[in-house]
Amino acid sequence: MLYALDFDINNNSFLITDSKYNQELDPKLKLENPVLKITNATTKKNGGELIGEVDYDDFIENWFPKTNAHVFISHSHQDKQKAVALANFLYKKFGIKSFIDSEVWGYLDDAMLELNKKFNPIEGKENTYQYEECNKLAGSLNLILSSALIKMIDSADSLFFINTANSVNDVKDGFKTSSPWIFTEILLSSMLEKKPHARRPKLMLESASSDIVFDSIVGTEVRKSVRFSFPLGMDHMHKVTSEMLEKIRDRAKSIPCQIKLENGHCDITPKFTNSDIFRNLDAIYNVAVRKS
Repeated sequence: MLYALDFDINNNSFLITDSKYNQELDPKLKLENPVLKITNATTKKNGGELIGEVDYDDFIENWFPKTNAHVFISHSHQDKQKAVALANFLYKKFGIKSFIDSEVWGYLDDAMLELNKKFNPIEGKENTYQYEECNKLAGSLNLILSSALIKMIDSADSLFFINTANSVNDVKDGFKTSSPWIFTEILLSSMLEKKPHARRPKLMLESASSDIVFDSIVGTEVRKSVRFSFPLGMDHMHKVTSEMLEKIRDRAKSIPCQIKLENGHCDITPKFTNSDIFRNLDAIYNVAVRKS
């Protein structure tokens, strides 16, 4: 991962007011039926008998397909629509594929409920499950998914964090977060090697990494439970203001329209080459990191 960008997306942003972006996540960016993938990966049959057996490699391959996402979008679950709008904008305007963390974490509770119904019910008591077995299941799945997300962040070219009051608290002694996932992933990502996306053309590597100061911040969903407070270092992040986001959008307007859709909108994504995509990422870095 080369950069971590700290996005300020307010409710007046064009990402929210423009229906081209503020809609359902583009189908090409969606993960296919995550709950079914989780339950299938953790449910195997030996003949006709249902057994609970999880193979880490099978699980990761099923739930985390090799999407080759260019950026990892991190956000609070309360800001999911902002994350979706940003992902749609990046894909439609620049051909940049995003991996949205809530596309995975957002389905974890549903999947665990299905698995507890299958393997941990207390006989004769509806919607009641074995406490210790539920804890084991939750702990194992969270560890598996944490390791998978770390790999996803590590393989991305950059991380885009949507910074709002839902994910970050600005208090007297600095920034705090109530999410253990945000805190943990920041700590772990600080250990990751500074490296670009595997598909970034070699000729573009030097320009992309010449002025890197390692920056990383990640975040996931904040769940309702006992409330914790974790310190959150923010000084190293590259701020992307609303004005800078508009500058990025305006630069994209200069790209000629290749395919005209029925609604009059322009779809240029299919015409982007791999080199085009990374040039577009570098153009975003020029605005956000190099301030040019």
